[in-house]
Amino acid sequence: MLVIIYSVFGGFLVASSTSYALWKFHVSEGDFWLENLTSYKMSLDLSDWANLVCIGVFAVLSVSGIFVQNSCCGGSAEAAGDEPTEKTPLIDKDAPKTEAEA
Repeated sequence: MLVIIYSVFGGFLVASSTSYALWKFHVSEGDFWLENLTSYKMSLDLSDWANLVCIGVFAVLSVSGIFVQNSCCGGSAEAAGDEPTEKTPLIDKDAPKTEAEA
């Protein structure tokens, strides 16, 4: 669940920085995309290309963040392999005893 939350927040932050970069370099006119979303008098104008770019960046990076974190951080059972986990007992009682233990 944290992977999804981190990915959504990461996509949100990158979309906000994209909106700021578009405004700062005078590529687009108007407010940041989030101000249009939270404004009482305005709504998010989907006909504005800058808002669509920010929403697209948000969506693409959120979804890709979920897939990247699952593949890099061992989200699948195949990635873990035979490595011990936190619940693996330190002493295996079923293992054959050596001569020193007998």
